[in-house]
Amino acid sequence: MEMEVDTKEQQERLQMIGTSILCAARDELYLGMRFLDVALSSFLYQMDGAIQGMGTDGRIMYFQPRTLGGLYKENRILVNRAYLHMVFHCIFRHFARTDKDRRYWDLSCDIAVEHLIDGMNYRSIRFSRSLLRRETYRLLEKEGKTLNAQ
Repeated sequence: MEMEVDTKEQQERLQMIGTSILCAARDELYLGMRFLDVALSSFLYQMDGAIQGMGTDGRIMYFQPRTLGGLYKENRILVNRAYLHMVFHCIFRHFARTDKDRRYWDLSCDIAVEHLIDGMNYRSIRFSRSLLRRETYRLLEKEGKTLNAQ
């Protein structure tokens, strides 16, 4: 019986810590991007130990506590970027498309969102881009089209 209480208390504590981290990311993003107020504030936060990393269904941001804590410990900007990444997926309705090969669609959505984030000049999300990322953007931009998931 005591073991169940400890586990429940630990889960509540992990939920509280994860929620605090995500709220801090939301607040930091809001300070520089007030135009995203409604989008940044539209989520509930839910711990889910069964997922890898983080994700959203458009209403709830799910987080794996170890992954979220590791990102925060490494650099809180990574948490801010992950939060904004999920917000942009929702804004651009990337969940609504199902007629494409799902793996390619998800990858193209991720590239488009990351390109957008990397092109924004806000301290809360500024992070050095890798050579692979810069080269991928260069090749895609060379085509002269607007970079989007399609």
